[in-house]
Formats: sequence, structure tokens, C-alpha cells
Amino acid sequence: MVSGHTLYYTVGQVSAMDGVSYRWLADRCRAGEVGHVYMARQRKFTAAQVEKVLQQYTVEGADRRSGSERVDGADE
Repeated sequence: MVSGHTLYYTVGQVSAMDGVSYRWLADRCRAGEVGHVYMARQRKFTAAQVEKVLQQYTVEGADRRSGSERVDGADE
């Protein structure tokens, strides 16, 4: 730890925090789909990388349109 903060999180810690399986996250690391640190044959994450993984897999909801206007533009 540096200045009372965790420097790295393990795959197990991040998968538990994010509610995904260890295997799912480790597979994404091996495939190069998520940023991580690979050092001494171990995969680790900085706090910034954990946040980026969350952002990478965040799906934004569609904007709601006012009135009776439909999203596809068709008349009702």
C-alpha cells in the first residue's frame, strides 16, 4: 500500500467488486479486451483500470422523447 491506498487489485478482488466471475474477467484480460497490469505472471488492476473496466461495459439508457413521438419516427 502507498499512502494508505491499495496500489493494485487482483483479478479475484475486481471480479468480486464488479459482480462478475473470476473466469470472465481473466478471459477478458487474456484476450486483451480490458486494460490491466501483467507482472510476475500475475494480472493486477490499478484503481483507474478498475474504473475503466466499469465504464467500458456501462450501457447508457435511451433518451425518452416527450409527448406521443415514437423513437422509430412512425406515426401512432
